Amino acid sequence: MFSMKVNVLKLTEELNTASIPIWGVSSDGRIDFQETATPAQKAQAAQILAAHDPTKPTAQEQALKDAQTALKALNAKKVSALSAADFQTLFKLWLVERGWVAADGTIQVP
Repeated sequence: MFSMKVNVLKLTEELNTASIPIWGVSSDGRIDFQETATPAQKAQAAQILAAHDPTKPTAQEQALKDAQTALKALNAKKVSALSAADFQTLFKLWLVERGWVAADGTIQVP
């Protein structure tokens, strides 16, 4: 187990992306490994934790922030005046709000 303050969602995403078998993490940085985690995976998790920046948003949080910023630019625009890029922005926001965009930007519909 390792301990420090973390962004739980972001650290979980980072560990899952690295295919490290965990049950979860806590806000103090404790990592609960599954029994199948190898010593090498635990060492890799320690490196990920050491490099972890809890102030940076997750990919999904950043995508949502970006989409909301773009949405504000559409405020008061007539629907008939929307461009294909505007519709893409609206669709991306809709996907992100539902949690259907993975860390790598792919659509992951449950």
